[in-house]
Amino acid sequence: MVRYLGPKLHVIRRLRTHCLPGFSTKVNSQIGTLKKPLSAYGERLEEKQKVRFNYGLTNRQLKTYLEVTQRMPGPSGINLLMLLEMRLDATLFRIGVSSSIQQGRQWITHGHIFVNYSLIKSPSFQLRPGDLIHINPLNLNIISLIKRNLIERRGMLEKERETPLECAHKLCYSSLKILILRPIYPREAMFKFNDLLLL
Repeated sequence: MVRYLGPKLHVIRRLRTHCLPGFSTKVNSQIGTLKKPLSAYGERLEEKQKVRFNYGLTNRQLKTYLEVTQRMPGPSGINLLMLLEMRLDATLFRIGVSSSIQQGRQWITHGHIFVNYSLIKSPSFQLRPGDLIHINPLNLNIISLIKRNLIERRGMLEKERETPLECAHKLCYSSLKILILRPIYPREAMFKFNDLLLL
């Protein structure tokens, strides 16, 4: 999607959600105060906007994902969630390398991220089990920022008493290399949405 530069908390409140973790760290404390009910169309549109803003998608990209999931075997909602969570930019955020999906997207497009020793400049690159992610070792500023993000992420998990998804990936802190071990399961997704309103 075109990069959103406006107030992020305003978007979160407008979408009547508590938070959009991939979009902003801000939390909506006024959830439940809006009493105006939505029509069926309004509910579907609102759910679509939540997914678009959280993962940074355009309408065309979301439509393409929906078409792909309908051709895949298995439940379309689970397939959609797994496709979105296995994007390169979403994976960098979920692991804690970047502080948001937008930051991960910026690093990818600026040429700081390699997958299987090949430079990747597409944030929507689909990762598979066995893929190896590593950071350009020449950019010391990015590396120091990544290490700070990882420390903050680990502290946040300990504070919330959550366990990192180390079974889904293996991270080497010294070399900043990440090995993808398996896909992300729906219960592990960083953002939950009602897939029935999208399909």
